Amino acid sequence: ATGAVLQVEAGGHSSVVAPGFDGWLRGLMEEAKALARRPLVRAARAGDLKRIASLLTRGADINQQDGEGHTPLMAALLAWQYDAARLLLRHAPHLALRDREGHTALMWAAYRNQPGIVEQLIAAGADVNARTGGGEPVLLFALTGPYALAEQRPHGSAEVLALLLAAGAAPLAPGQLPAALRADTDPVLLRLLEEWTGNGGK
Repeated sequence: ATGAVLQVEAGGHSSVVAPGFDGWLRGLMEEAKALARRPLVRAARAGDLKRIASLLTRGADINQQDGEGHTPLMAALLAWQYDAARLLLRHAPHLALRDREGHTALMWAAYRNQPGIVEQLIAAGADVNARTGGGEPVLLFALTGPYALAEQRPHGSAEVLALLLAAGAAPLAPGQLPAALRADTDPVLLRLLEEWTGNGGK
């Protein structure tokens, strides 16, 4: 049973497994099985363009979701596999789908600071005013995303922010941002928000 102390034997040796490990291991195995049933998500995460193309040709579901609710498009964006994301976009994925926490593909594209992909998503009808389950708007993701993996630079993208605002995203005044976020936000982005709200951020 979950939480029990397990006695594991291998190669003539035995060891005691900490309580809860069996449940964690079963969960991990179930996730692996679930991912195996969603090969397009796995290929997207790996950026395997040939595999993606082959799976789509054979009728793989472009909208399949893994255990976290990530679609192949979301998985590609989260794994920094932008060529894979662009390939998937050519096959008309359902853009209103959300992961477990309510994120859409547009949110992840904005967070990854990918203006070209954001523009494609907007043109395809992605909702620029969608909010997560916690109420965070798409615009917030354009303010907080890193430029590149582990890169130490101000967060956010003025180009992505401008695209979202021009497409009708409800503007946020800088004064509406949490103090910690405002302090970490690139001043260029704050000025852009002030221009759109027209109230000096107040």
